[in-house]
Amino acid sequence: MGTLILLRRGVQPDFEFLQRRGHTLYDVVNPAYTPTPNEIQQATNDFVMGRLGWRWTIIPRLLVETHVAYLLAPDSWSNVYRQSLENDHDSEWVAGGTVVWSWQRDYVLEGRVWVPT
Repeated sequence: MGTLILLRRGVQPDFEFLQRRGHTLYDVVNPAYTPTPNEIQQATNDFVMGRLGWRWTIIPRLLVETHVAYLLAPDSWSNVYRQSLENDHDSEWVAGGTVVWSWQRDYVLEGRVWVPT
């Protein structure tokens, strides 16, 4: 499941928003063994990712682009008695930007910065 929104209009700033998410359920239905309290009976994982970007052609030879992204992936494991074995929560922010300058035909200077948190 996801969403993508793009707004574009000539040389005006372009905005984009992307969102994706999903859910995974793992459940042992008919085990070929007798489960113990330390073995996984059920596990879940949720995934959410979002990205927001901005792009602007200031003049025909100069482009500026920035973006920020967020990733979230919590998961949980439980045993046959529905007791929690592990609960984990992973998340990360990333921001970056790019500047592209073409000062004359066939000459391009590009610089990028990425900042994970």
